[in-house]
Amino acid sequence: MSRRAVRRNYAKRVFRQIFRQNPTAFPPGWDVLVVARRGFEKIPFAKLEADFLEAARRILGKFRRREAERANPAENPGAGTGNAR
Repeated sequence: MSRRAVRRNYAKRVFRQIFRQNPTAFPPGWDVLVVARRGFEKIPFAKLEADFLEAARRILGKFRRREAERANPAENPGAGTGNAR
């Protein structure tokens, strides 16, 4: 078995465990893609989990803001013009 396969399988195990321990990080039905960069295996599990949860919080916040803008376009001038980020 190649060293790359070992790292890939380790990444799968680690991130599956993070998902299992944090089932409410994302709403049901969402697909989440995690890209494990080279050297991630040297980062402690607790830091990986904390970074994952912080990323989830930021993503959900951005998603909720966009949903609110779509629901109330009159309250958000410039919404739908392509200029909002």
